[in-house]
Amino acid sequence: MIAALASAAVASAAPPAQVLTLGAGASSCASWQRSAESQAAGLQWIAGYWSGLNAMAEGKVGHSTDVEGLVMEVANVCATEPSLTLSHAVARVYIRLREAGR
Repeated sequence: MIAALASAAVASAAPPAQVLTLGAGASSCASWQRSAESQAAGLQWIAGYWSGLNAMAEGKVGHSTDVEGLVMEVANVCATEPSLTLSHAVARVYIRLREAGR
């Protein structure tokens, strides 16, 4: 069941409605960027969520960069759509890199 939910979250640009997102990932991109404290919390959340997606998919998406590079990619998505949730922005980057084989 958990694997199916994780696969569904990665398969689409947005996490499915039935997925409960906790922590910084439930906040908007704009909220994530508001302060140094929220940025630090978001960085940790992104790293954990990304690792979880890879663990569920038994993958290595993002192997071509490091956590700072992944966070920069997410920040770029957030800059263009600040109302997205952080989890949605991460999902977009994850899908793009997965499709590129990176």
